[in-house]
Amino acid sequence: MLTVNQEKELFKNFALKHRQIKTFYFGDEWETALGENIDYPLMIVTPEGTSVTGSKVTRNYLIIVSDLVNLDESNETIVLSDVELMCFDLPNYLRSVSN
Repeated sequence: MLTVNQEKELFKNFALKHRQIKTFYFGDEWETALGENIDYPLMIVTPEGTSVTGSKVTRNYLIIVSDLVNLDESNETIVLSDVELMCFDLPNYLRSVSN
């Protein structure tokens, strides 16, 4: 079983290795606003609780991947498509590094 710190490192390594994600944050979403310089696309991983059933431990995370849309929304479809692809990349990465 992985610890929370080990799972955080998995998410962080994904973000660092991903060619598009520029900023990674682990913690409460609202705390990212405290950061001075956020480069987008941004990936936030927020712990949402842990449950234990017998010897099985399940952790839930809220994962947010976001990017900026131009004021005139001219890049909205591109941003939606790119963010969706980044989200699809995460489970593939986790499967590739699972033990």
